Amino acid sequence: MINRKTNEFHLKDNECEKLNNVESKYLNETTATEKDLTNAGLKACKKCIKN
Repeated sequence: MINRKTNEFHLKDNECEKLNNVESKYLNETTATEKDLTNAGLKACKKCIKN
C-alpha cells in the first residue's frame, strides 16, 4: 500500500495503524517489490516493514 501524501509504502496485510487516518484518495495498492518502491523514491514505513 502506498501513501502518496507521505511517499511511504506499507504492508497491506499488516494493516499499519499509520494508515487509519489517511484519506482513501491518497492510498494506492501495489504489487511492486520493496526494492522497486525504494528505487522509485518511496520510503518504507518503519512501523510495519522491518529490514
